[in-house]
Amino acid sequence: MIEIKMSVRNLIERSLRSGDIDDSYRSMSRGLEGTLGHQKVQKSYGEGYQTEVSLDYELDHGGFRFKLQGRADGIYSQGGRVFIEEIKTSRLDLARIDQDHNPLHWAQVKFYGYIYMEEKQLEEIELKLTYFQLDREESKEFYKSFTREELGDFVHEIMDLYIGWARLASDWAHLRDQSIRELAFPFRDYRRGQREMAVAVYRTIEEGRRIFIQAATGIGKTMSTIFPGLKAMAEGRGEKIFYLTAKTISRQSPLRAYEILGQEGLRLKTLVITSKEKICPNGEVSCNPQDCKYAWGHFDRVNDCIRHIFKEEDLFSRQSILDYSQEHQVCPFELSLDLADFSDLIICDYNYLFDPQVQLKRFFEIDKTDYIFLIDEAHNLVDRARLMYSAEIGDREILEALDLLGTRKDLVKALTKLLDGIDSLGLDLEDSTYSREYPDALTGPLNRAISRLDKYLAEEGEGQGYDQLRELFFRLLAYRRIGELYDDHYTSSYEFGQEERLVRLNCLDPSYLLSKIMDKARATVLFSATLSPLDYYMDILGGREGDYHMLLASPFARENLAVNIISSLSTKYRERQYSYQALVDYIGSLVDSRRGNYLVFFPSYSYMEAVYDLYLEERGGQATIIQARTMTEVEREDFLQEFKRGPVLGFAVLGGIFSEAIDLVGDSLIGAMIVGVGLPGLSFENNMIRDYYNQKLGSGFDYAYSYPGMNKVLQAAGRVIRSSEDRGVIVLIDSRYAGYKYRSLLPRAWRGYSEPRSLEDFRQNLTKFWEKS
Repeated sequence: MIEIKMSVRNLIERSLRSGDIDDSYRSMSRGLEGTLGHQKVQKSYGEGYQTEVSLDYELDHGGFRFKLQGRADGIYSQGGRVFIEEIKTSRLDLARIDQDHNPLHWAQVKFYGYIYMEEKQLEEIELKLTYFQLDREESKEFYKSFTREELGDFVHEIMDLYIGWARLASDWAHLRDQSIRELAFPFRDYRRGQREMAVAVYRTIEEGRRIFIQAATGIGKTMSTIFPGLKAMAEGRGEKIFYLTAKTISRQSPLRAYEILGQEGLRLKTLVITSKEKICPNGEVSCNPQDCKYAWGHFDRVNDCIRHIFKEEDLFSRQSILDYSQEHQVCPFELSLDLADFSDLIICDYNYLFDPQVQLKRFFEIDKTDYIFLIDEAHNLVDRARLMYSAEIGDREILEALDLLGTRKDLVKALTKLLDGIDSLGLDLEDSTYSREYPDALTGPLNRAISRLDKYLAEEGEGQGYDQLRELFFRLLAYRRIGELYDDHYTSSYEFGQEERLVRLNCLDPSYLLSKIMDKARATVLFSATLSPLDYYMDILGGREGDYHMLLASPFARENLAVNIISSLSTKYRERQYSYQALVDYIGSLVDSRRGNYLVFFPSYSYMEAVYDLYLEERGGQATIIQARTMTEVEREDFLQEFKRGPVLGFAVLGGIFSEAIDLVGDSLIGAMIVGVGLPGLSFENNMIRDYYNQKLGSGFDYAYSYPGMNKVLQAAGRVIRSSEDRGVIVLIDSRYAGYKYRSLLPRAWRGYSEPRSLEDFRQNLTKFWEKS
């Protein structure tokens, strides 16, 4: 019998929803304030009231076995009868809410009631639906009594409504799995290391574990993860594959793999999730029926649209979603989220899995899923995770909001109190500082400001200053949400400058939060060309004792790469001005060694610009380009196009947009020079990380500076050799490469590198290398 695992909420919504999308402020605020409302109702009860009770149930229906999961807000006994309570929060006047206010609310609690009755073998139960009015903190309660037979009939009616979707998914899964079973590896031969990687990924999925893989450029990491993932899926060891990337451009790799496998006969429903802002067909995102024709009646039309696109397309790309949403007049973003329910491979940004603000919660309401997470460019997840789990509020945006409010005294008072709270935290501060303690002094003023802003926005609707006040509301709400995560992995920082006063909640160690999310998956594969040192990345990305790990060297011939390390020249901050002329000489020698395209990476814009100006002054006849401090998408593309026309010498910033995730194959790039060891700039934020890991591991400087810096170096160096036909030169320049620490972080494949002691030695090394080609 085919098993389907899903949450009760998703089942109800798929079966019963109708009407409009309405993310107008009034409806949006209810969900955002829900947690606090639930807690206030739940705390009002005494002992014996069970909160957030997990409910699991297996139900055979229509030839399927449904494994349903849900969570009842409250269960208690009174007068010999059992009550199950569902709590909903609202800003509506309670007088406007009757017991039939929203049929989906009763449907949800009726499902919970039936599951509980089956579990406890009860014949009758009391269901309670409580609406909590957020402003007045008042509640309105509705009760209904049911027998087990009555709720059983209701549950099977809902299952009858859903069974068509179950058959659609089941019929497709049979076709998909058959195509996967017949699928052979799409290339004649495995590259060196590729088979080992694919086998390790398959074993990890089979055993339901995690693996961290550093695999050099050229092994074919994308195919080595997707192919075994598909094979495992066809054997019932994975329901969906999430392929997660850090950048939009990185989605091209899994799409290319999908295209190649499709040519070999693969049938796979594949979804690319595009952000709401980028896929919205309107000039401005406004998801309510008054402002958007696609929001009006969306849920009345979307099911037909899903069936249509599912029948006609296997790839749900941005363009196909736009085309079908236009034809059926539905919201393309909401359509894409619904299509995720019926997709086998979902390609999306990290934030749809990890970010608490935008996570696809519909997939993770279930405590444990059968999903497979493939996390590409995993080294990027460190900084992204710290950003996702941190938040800040400042006095400037509050002061600007006060200027917009005029005579609205209740809100002005609340925001002024919050402003006073921020000021009080910095009374004794002359400079930035931080603390391991949460700033409790802000809790009361923050909650009141959120409540008053919420009410104001709901009542006023669109108007002057509305967008700015709405943005402030979400900033405050994000701060409170992150505050709920605050523990010993965090610090609070206070930066009180002349222009702005900021209070930040800084996630220094995101490992626990990342691990908690990965626990929901069947298996997780984290991979990158640069996960070195592996112990560092396993620690900071949520690795556990017993997780698998592997290092795979480059599959390409070592003689195709010339690595030169020049440790006689210091590029430390205080000595940079003395290195300009020497760098110009070394760059000139590199360019003169062979006609072609080169990139030189610098640790900062100012350093790069100084050397660039001197280089032009001395060698102005050569084609050169430089990365600007700000560049549009068109300007970035123009920069890269120069390497296709060539020959050209490019100046770029280490760790910037041109030092990773760009593919310059063959003669598009034959050499890269990297100036420095990539250390992030000394900063208040990095010093907090340093102090945290000094206390935790005694490795603070490495965790905050050395390891992230060398990752940038290795990423930039990885631009040179992209295929088995490539030949190229890598040059590292910095006196710190003379020490063991930095040498120990260099790839094993670079062993045998050259260490020219002079400019003449460097020139001779390059001549010898190119003479062999």
